[in-house]
Amino acid sequence: MLVIVLMMLVVLPVPADWAASYRLGEALLQQGRTEDAVRELKIALEGRPEEVTILDALGRAELHAGRYRLAKGYFEKASQVAVNNAIPMANWAQACFVLGEYSCAEQLLRRTLATLPECADAWYLLGQVFYKTRRYADADSAYHKALAISNNALIWNDLAGLCVLQHREEEAMQMFRRAISEGSPGQGRARVRGNLAELQWKRGARTEAKIGFQQALDEMTIAVGPNHPEIAVILEKYSQVLWKSGQKAEAKGAAARAAEIRRTFDPQSNRNGLTVDWRELSRSGAQGR
Repeated sequence: MLVIVLMMLVVLPVPADWAASYRLGEALLQQGRTEDAVRELKIALEGRPEEVTILDALGRAELHAGRYRLAKGYFEKASQVAVNNAIPMANWAQACFVLGEYSCAEQLLRRTLATLPECADAWYLLGQVFYKTRRYADADSAYHKALAISNNALIWNDLAGLCVLQHREEEAMQMFRRAISEGSPGQGRARVRGNLAELQWKRGARTEAKIGFQQALDEMTIAVGPNHPEIAVILEKYSQVLWKSGQKAEAKGAAARAAEIRRTFDPQSNRNGLTVDWRELSRSGAQGR
């Protein structure tokens, strides 16, 4: 079962006197031109190596690119510089989570929530930490706290995952469909499509599952490009479906492409196959969407 990861990325307020390279870097990042953004932000960092806003922006850019360990380093340094700022701490927690460092992520999220108790996304990510560490009752509680603040379609996706664990598969199917119908196109919804397709395959709806995996792959490619670790996750699942459907040549091609992406990102990415969603909170970080 693929697990949605809700990105805790928050844009820090920008001082008026910042260099043009920083402002350009943030603009490029918003446009999805991640590598160009990284280049400009590094130029800004050369002039302000201890500036928390640049460090946090570089962390967000590297996390979007799938270079999770680099992102973690920038977020950690930003948090050390701005000790009382919950935003880079929340982003640091996200980087720890996607790297499988769940204990660290939990500690950082609890510190974040002590400052921002109404942050739906922090509750959601804490629920995911509980889910991955098999503390399912705690996960359910955290997800519902997030829902009480923000009726986010992606939270319904993870609640569906809990239903699957409890063998309430029909209820899970309904939740996945709700997440797709209410979610916006992009990285997160693509992952929900993959989750639904996986469950459809398990329940014998093979045609629907194949269509779902292809839709997930198409939407994810539009959202993050063809060479992101997220693409590898979907391709690996899809290749198994194609193989069992007798489409062995297509299955081998999908598996080979997934392996190629994994080789590129393996030094920086999480070995547990987790996925990342690129999403920003409001500037205050106090409310989820």
